Amino acid sequence: MKRILFSLILFCAISCSIAQSLSPQVISSSGTSFTNGSNQLDWTLGELSTSSLTSGSNSLSQGFHQTNLNITSIDNFDDTFGLTIFPNPSIDLLQIQFEKAAENNLIELYSTEGKLLLTQESNYATLCQIDMSKYDIGSYLIKIHNKNTKGKSYRIVKVK
Repeated sequence: MKRILFSLILFCAISCSIAQSLSPQVISSSGTSFTNGSNQLDWTLGELSTSSLTSGSNSLSQGFHQTNLNITSIDNFDDTFGLTIFPNPSIDLLQIQFEKAAENNLIELYSTEGKLLLTQESNYATLCQIDMSKYDIGSYLIKIHNKNTKGKSYRIVKVK
């Protein structure tokens, strides 16, 4: 009986030690991982917070992971470039309200893949509209700038 009990405990101990993995893993509500040769791409949705624990050479972290991040430049955007974009999320018409009219305001709409979808000028206008009804449901990026400012980028969500 002692021999069977000892064998069972030894088997469980060996099984638990083999079950450990040192490769990075993420548990999230949605996402996937792709590996191709020496490249790896991981993406997830719904990570609301991040935290990390480090002990010696081991690290356990939660949240957004970017293992090989190289910053090449930082653009300082103009904080005085005042505007309001509404409604966001949008169904059909997206309104862009400028605090003050300016010459050559350029509005660019990009897909999440970085494809330029729309370019629109708003010379001396304080209110501009973009028809979002012709675009698919999803997230978009609006970049607004003129010749006097570096501009700002805004995330827009298209629904229904």
